[in-house]
Amino acid sequence: MEFDFLISVHTFKHSYQYFCNLNKGDLMHSANEYIHYTQGKFTFIDYSSLQYPHQDMPDYTLMDTAELFQESLVFDKKYLCTFEEVIAIQNEMKEYAALNKPNARINQEYKFNLGIQE
Repeated sequence: MEFDFLISVHTFKHSYQYFCNLNKGDLMHSANEYIHYTQGKFTFIDYSSLQYPHQDMPDYTLMDTAELFQESLVFDKKYLCTFEEVIAIQNEMKEYAALNKPNARINQEYKFNLGIQE
């Protein structure tokens, strides 16, 4: 089975860091654009922009319908995915992070498809 996205987990200074490559089908993480999630905060990372690779990213999963509508009007295409895909990826990352409890072992990689029709 082929997967569109991969979340990888890393530990840094006793906290879990979650990275999701935004390039569909790039399960080897050979591209530059990622959503990063740690300690309840999302960041967009673009390693091709060496001067400012990390940028704060809104948590779309916490927004109500009116806020989501407003955000969809100004959605930045730098994320490589559609607005709906970014929201779904953020949800996947939060759900996966919720499984990672102290003293519990989870896989260091989680492959998934969103099921959103293009």
